[in-house]
Amino acid sequence: MKFSMVKANVIRHLGNHFASRPCRVYDSDMMIRIEATHLGTFPDVSVVCGHSKFSDLRRVSLLNPCLIVEVLSDSTIGYDRGKKFWHYRHIESLETYVLISTGEILVEVYERLDQGSWRLRTFEGLDGVMNLDKLEVSLPLASLYEKTSLIPDP
Repeated sequence: MKFSMVKANVIRHLGNHFASRPCRVYDSDMMIRIEATHLGTFPDVSVVCGHSKFSDLRRVSLLNPCLIVEVLSDSTIGYDRGKKFWHYRHIESLETYVLISTGEILVEVYERLDQGSWRLRTFEGLDGVMNLDKLEVSLPLASLYEKTSLIPDP
């Protein structure tokens, strides 16, 4: 339940944020094709700002996300932080990779730096605000965890 709710909250808030910008928010039905490593994967949320590029005419394999979000579960946490992130780093357009915990109020944001390395910043607690500098996005963590068991009912 937490996993689905957090994912829905992220899609809703990013969609609202990008409503007046040339960005599209995709859910986990959109495949990301990583040409350099030949991996096709379905991240929880992906965003393209500008023109979406696809690997085929059916438009089912996206090539150029600038943001990928993974909502962590016990069964995916190791892969999402490790090998999957290794694959994602081969996407030239990717600027930001976000990992959202479902065990606690904690968000990890990796942003690509100019020289190709990645900077990690963490945001935590109900008063925390996730800042995605490259995309000019700031979202309160409380909004990402709305209606989950991690936030007590009023």
